[in-house]
Amino acid sequence: MQHPRSPALSPPHLLLPLLLCLLLLGGLPCFFSPPPSPRPPLTEQELLPLLEESARRHGLSPALVRALVWKESRFRPEAIGAKGELGLMQVTQGAVQDWTRVHKTSRPRRGELLEPARNLEIGCWYLARTFQHWEGYLSQEKLALAEYNAGRTQVLRNWRPLAPGTPLHLEEITFPETRDYIQSILQKKAFYEAGE
Repeated sequence: MQHPRSPALSPPHLLLPLLLCLLLLGGLPCFFSPPPSPRPPLTEQELLPLLEESARRHGLSPALVRALVWKESRFRPEAIGAKGELGLMQVTQGAVQDWTRVHKTSRPRRGELLEPARNLEIGCWYLARTFQHWEGYLSQEKLALAEYNAGRTQVLRNWRPLAPGTPLHLEEITFPETRDYIQSILQKKAFYEAGE
């Protein structure tokens, strides 16, 4: 048994209702206009107020955070590292998990982690935590930066001074990448402080 077929609508019959709908809804200009161009990335100067606010909220030197962002991403919010680190501060999955657990919140999506405000919040929180780990140590800043770069286990195993009052010299850091990382951040921090 054959079912009766509904009459086929020809293209003009389809096009007219669509055009009327677009005109009534004001969508015709959007329909024919090119898609909006992506917003240009924020400059270092545009990011500075957000960066300084996050740094101060976590008790960190704004010059240090600025130097770290310069080293990690060159102020590119969309930066993605070789091991999956994300955004301005190149936050790791481990840092995000720790932040999520401590703040009892849901895990941010990847796109949210690339947003400057969220990335700076998590990165500054994590950096402040590394400073807390080395509270009372003479070389607290170097140890915190070493931990941010190479991880707590590496610092505990390889570079922790015998006593809090014993200085950690950069030459004692056996990973050239971590040694250079700390040195370049401290130099850039001094540059930013001199310009303030």
